Amino acid sequence: MKPYSADLRRRGMKQCLTLCCMVLAISISAQTLTGMWGTLSMVRYDREFNEDWGIDMQVPVVSPIVKQLEGTEIEVRGYLIPLDAKKESAHVMLSAYPVSNCFFCGKAGPETAAQAFIKDGKKIPHTDDKVIMRGTLRINEKDMNSLLYTLEDAVLVE
Repeated sequence: MKPYSADLRRRGMKQCLTLCCMVLAISISAQTLTGMWGTLSMVRYDREFNEDWGIDMQVPVVSPIVKQLEGTEIEVRGYLIPLDAKKESAHVMLSAYPVSNCFFCGKAGPETAAQAFIKDGKKIPHTDDKVIMRGTLRINEKDMNSLLYTLEDAVLVE
C-alpha cells in the first residue's frame, strides 16, 4: 500500500474545505430572517451575573432601530406555537420558525419568538400554517422569565 502523495492530500483538503464552506453558507442562509423578524433579530447578547439565579446569563441588548418600534403597531409573519393544549387561545406565541425549529426547541434565539395577547381576549384557533399578526410591540430586556418581545392587542390579519 502506497502512502498518499502530497498533491493528493492537498487536493483532498481543498475539496473538504470547499464542502465545509458550502455547508456553512447554506446553514447561515437558512437561518437568515426576513421582513419584521429580520429587524427584530438585531439583538446582541452580553454576559451578566444574575444575582437571583446565581449564574452568568446572556442578557439581550436590543438595537436602537428595534427600540424605535417600542409601542408602535407592527405586523409579523410567523407560526403559532400553542402555549396550552386547547384548540383556541387568547395568548399564543408567534415564531419565525415552525415548532420543530422554534426557540423553545433549541434551534433558534429568543429574538425569533414573541408572545401575543389577542385583542379583547378573543380566542383564535391554532394552525400549522404561517399567519400574519398585527399588534403593539413591547420589548423586555430585563425579565429573564418572560419573552423578549410581546405583541399587545394582537389581531390575526391573515
